[in-house]
Amino acid sequence: MQRAESEGAVAITAAATNEQISVTGRHRRRPPYAEVSLSYHGIGADPSQLPTLRRQIGAWLGGIGVDSRQQGDVVLATYEAFANVVEHAYVDSDEDPLMDVEATYVPDTSTLRVTVADHGTWREQAGDSGRDTESNRGNGVRLIRRLAAHTEIERTCQGTVVTMTWHIDVDPRSAVW
Repeated sequence: MQRAESEGAVAITAAATNEQISVTGRHRRRPPYAEVSLSYHGIGADPSQLPTLRRQIGAWLGGIGVDSRQQGDVVLATYEAFANVVEHAYVDSDEDPLMDVEATYVPDTSTLRVTVADHGTWREQAGDSGRDTESNRGNGVRLIRRLAAHTEIERTCQGTVVTMTWHIDVDPRSAVW
């Protein structure tokens, strides 16, 4: 536990619980809850995994109090990022197709950040370059960018990282933790 004092105010931070309590002569303030995260590492990038991941992300969002409309946007964008890993990251690769998923909600800024990362190499599949109007293919990244407030895609020799950010209004009364 750390203690810091400045001009009559004492801030006590419990590192293990990530809680901060500010104490002054008149009031005591404590945030309703701290940063909340969901994390999966080394998940098989297999189409059969996607429905389960989609349900788990949706349940986690509902558990922290995200309304159903915003849940729908986040779940769909995240699902599209999952599908892009499955379809593009490990084409012609002998590597185990794996992906990592991290979702973090920061109440102080009402920010939700979801990151989907793979360890493969981005390669366009035949027929997927640009938008294929007959099969409606090639719209995943465009859809992600429309659904998220901010999207960042980083392609490196170690893989691709898609980071999506939203401003989320949650109702702590509907949270289930």
